[in-house]
This record gives sequence, structure tokens and C-alpha cells, in this order.
Amino acid sequence: MRNLFFLSAFFFSFNAHCQFVKDTTINGRPFALHTVQPKETLYGLSREYNAELNQIVVQNPSVIQGLKIGVRLQIPLQKQRVQKTIDKAITSKVIPNKKSSIVKKQNDPFIITDSTTINAALLLPFFLDKNDQLELDNFSGKPTSLYPNSSTALAYYSGVLLALDTLKSLGLNIHLKVLDVPNDSVFNTILDSTVLDDRALIIGPLLANKFRQLSEKYGSDMNRRLVSPLSFKNVIGKFANTYQFVPFPSLQIDTIVSYLNFNKDNSNMVVVGQESEKKLFNTYQQLFFEKKSNRHQSYLVKKGEHADKEALKENLNESNNIVLVASTSRSFVARLIPMLASMEDTNFTVFGLNSWNMFTSLDQHDINTLNIHMPSVFYRDDSELFVSFMSQYITQFDEYPSRYAYGAYRQALYLFSSQFSPLFTFEKIPNNKGNINTKFPIIYYKDFKQNIAELDDRKNL
Repeated sequence: MRNLFFLSAFFFSFNAHCQFVKDTTINGRPFALHTVQPKETLYGLSREYNAELNQIVVQNPSVIQGLKIGVRLQIPLQKQRVQKTIDKAITSKVIPNKKSSIVKKQNDPFIITDSTTINAALLLPFFLDKNDQLELDNFSGKPTSLYPNSSTALAYYSGVLLALDTLKSLGLNIHLKVLDVPNDSVFNTILDSTVLDDRALIIGPLLANKFRQLSEKYGSDMNRRLVSPLSFKNVIGKFANTYQFVPFPSLQIDTIVSYLNFNKDNSNMVVVGQESEKKLFNTYQQLFFEKKSNRHQSYLVKKGEHADKEALKENLNESNNIVLVASTSRSFVARLIPMLASMEDTNFTVFGLNSWNMFTSLDQHDINTLNIHMPSVFYRDDSELFVSFMSQYITQFDEYPSRYAYGAYRQALYLFSSQFSPLFTFEKIPNNKGNINTKFPIIYYKDFKQNIAELDDRKNL
């Protein structure tokens, strides 16, 4: 498990007494100016000052990178610090600190605002309190492990941080509120408050149901953009100001079929699916029909059953086979891929879907053996942008980034500056009022290295 640079913010002893310089008032609100001492935690500071964790992070975005000894924090006080009653409502108006305040806004197709500052919010499940609790319960003397559900949010946030540095160098002034949304209760509190009312751009939450809730509140405001960064489920059906980076599986399948038709490969083709996902299975069938291609066979697993090796073999030949798996189910894919890999006398090229990138259960040897191809929004390339990102990331964080970090970097650059508009293409498609990204490559692995499939790259099939 990779050690994220953020961990130092979470994994210090809770018992250290908070030190502060003085109380002050900023724009009529009371703050404590606190200098970070050894072994302090975010949770400990929130308890000492009766402040919400989210409010501390919003006011001091750099704390997610790690609490650094000697750094002065602005801690918003819910009431006068002598009072011990915690106000649960999140109603603070955030004042940019030196790190989050940049310079001047350039023209941008995404942001509609009269301000010289782009007001944005990032809603991610950091689980700050759970990481603090892991440290409190750690008596082993060894470094505390990261709370597993935090990793995606932290990786995504690391990419956004680097993007902000790049955008700052281009002269953009971005005021970003960073909010921890670990559960429904916290998220509903945020929605019931006014904390997002001044945001022209809101990125997140990650989960589809929470994003739909956000859309219900702000979806009618065309001066605002709501962006789903990771969800592959449809979250853009109802509101025109919603944007989704990960294309629907049906769009991914359309890209795969077009790729196969363009390359005109003569391999035997088999579409594999299960009845519980028959809609995806039928999408393949329909697209092959529309593109006047009938050079495929089908194998549909009945409800409640598993793919049968011998039954599947009946649809394969002994030469080359292209297996198109119409499934986003982790359990179905996890059973099917080892089965295909065990057929040593048969050659395969397997096509999956973008969600497979998140399936940690897939064996890397199987991915290479089966020449697995899959659409991907989160990928690495050989562009100058990626080389620059890698250099910045390793210099700043002293570790190799996850795919979510580079994906977040590209997304943030696109969202905040028109200079990066070629990175993505958003379109409206039938039966949806929102906008979906339609620009993404098909990736594959050879010799355990990721590659991007070209339309005329027949040798990969």
C-alpha cells in the first residue's frame, strides 16, 4: 500500500495540548490564530477550539497535505472560544489564505461569474476523523495505516493541488473550498447550509446518489456548474448544468465497436454478459446491427448462474478470439477473467469497460495474458503535460502518483482554464439534459506497461 504524503496530517498523538497565538476577527467573524505544535491532530484541534473539521480544512486547505510544525492556522470559532457548545451548522464564509488566493481570472467556458475570482468547491470523502481515530487506537509503535476509503479522495486532491499551482502560474485567481463529506449526515448538513451558495463550480461528491442530491438543490441555476469527477452511472439526466467526466458504459461500448469496425480484424468475436446486465449486452448487439456487422457470437449467463467454461468454449475457436465483456460487475468480471486466462490453448483479446480500472482484484498477469483493452478516463500518456505533471508530483510529494492524481490534474486544468479545453470534449446526448465527456482513449497492457490503442493499430489485436 502506497504511503500518501497526506498521512502526517492524520497520524500524530491526540493528547498534545493545543497552542495558540491570539484570537482575532476577520470580516466580523472570530478566529483563533493557532501555531501547530508537535503531535497535534486535526481532530484534536477541532475538539480544543469547538470547530468543525470541515471548517478548519476550508479555511486552511494545506492541512490536508499534513500538519506542519510551526505553521499558523486560522481556526474559525463557532462562538466565543470560552463557550464549549459546538455549533453543528456549517455556515462560514471562507476567507482565502495566501495559499488558496491566486491572481486573475482568464476567460473560461465553464465558469460564469462577474468576480475576478473563480469560486469553486471540492467535495470528497477524506474521512479525517477516522484517520485520527486510527492513530488514537494505534499502540504498536509503527506508522498508522491510512483508512482505506480515504485513498481515492486523497489521490484526487493531490492532482487538484498541482493543477492549482499550474493555474496560479498562468495568472488565475481560484478560491477553492475543500469539504470532507464522509457520510450522508455530514453531506446533508452541508446541503442544508449556505456554504456552497457562493460557488460557481462544484466538483463532487464522488458517489452518484449524493451528486444527484446536489443537483436537486443547484441544478436549476445556470450560473453554476456541477461536475461529477468519477461516477460512471448516469447523473446528468435532469439538469443542463451538470457535467460527467466518465462516459456511460453505452458510450464506451460504442467506442469499442467503432474501433473494431475500423480495424476490420478477422478474429472470432464473442459478446459475453449476464442477464442482470442485459442492457449492456443488448447495447453490443444493437451497435453491431446498426454498423452492419454480424461477425460475432453471443454468450449470456442466466440469472443466478456463473459462466461455464465448456459452454463458453463452444463459442470460441482455436486461433484468435476477441471477447467483449458487457459487464461492470466486479464479481462477474473477477470470476470470468481467470477462467479465460486458464484456457492456455486459446488466444484472446478481451475488451472491458472503464470501471475495470478500479477492480483491484484483477491479476496483472491475467491483464497482460488476455491483452485486456478498456476505455479509460484515468490513464497515463507520453504527452508533455504528463511529463510535467510527473516532475512536479515527484518533486513535491516524493512518491509515484496514482492514476486518479493525474486524472484530477487534467480535469482541474480543463475546468478552470480554456487553455486546456482540448483535454476533454463534452456533449449532450439524447434523453439527457446534462453534458457527458466523449473524449477518452482505449488502453491496453503489454509487458505490464500501459499503452494507448490507436485506431489503425491492428497489431495489438
